Amino acid sequence: MQLTSKEFKSEFILEVQACLLLAVPLVITQILEAGVPLLDGVMMGLLNSQALAAGALAAVTFSTLASVCRSILSVVGSSVANAFGAGKIDQVSRATSQGIWLAVAMSLPAMFVIWHFPLQC
Repeated sequence: MQLTSKEFKSEFILEVQACLLLAVPLVITQILEAGVPLLDGVMMGLLNSQALAAGALAAVTFSTLASVCRSILSVVGSSVANAFGAGKIDQVSRATSQGIWLAVAMSLPAMFVIWHFPLQC
């Protein structure tokens, strides 16, 4: 079945509309997420410079820990996709459960570091 130029354009427009319908909430969420640290900085800056410095240090520490954990766990998705593409369903469940155990194993030390981070008030 061959698509005519007019049918292709209408299919394309429908696909673009569907894509935008999914993308707009994600874009709004990303913009709002980027605004939270800005608002935090403004509010801490209104308190004093020590609060701003402490907040910046806490934000950098937290984002570094979160980035390291997220980067390590991103391998699980690749392993699961690879096993699923190869039709090895038993490896999909094994990789998923190992990913969950890895997340638990990494979150416990991360929680310990965050919980015992010295507070300077």
